[in-house]
Amino acid sequence: TLNGRVDLVIETTTENHIIDFKTGSKIDNQLDFYTIMLYGDETKAFKSVYNAFEGSLENQDKTRLTKEILKEALINFFKTDTYSLSEKKSGCIYCEYENICRREF
Repeated sequence: TLNGRVDLVIETTTENHIIDFKTGSKIDNQLDFYTIMLYGDETKAFKSVYNAFEGSLENQDKTRLTKEILKEALINFFKTDTYSLSEKKSGCIYCEYENICRREF
């Protein structure tokens, strides 16, 4: 589950950079997802995570999510006739549909 938004995008005439500021844990494929959504391919931007507590910048060199994997997951999602609720309630914390879904019932 991804829940968030791009923190910083830097576009130049020669390259793109996506930087995610973190104060907690990171989701491994989040920056790949953002890159696919913004540029159509997971390889079209340099991706980094800035740890706000440590003041460190970590480059994400390993691709964890590809356009093909995302496309297959979306196709499979739309092929199903039912909506599956999150396995954990923690996955619903920031969901904009929490009050509609009524998962707790």
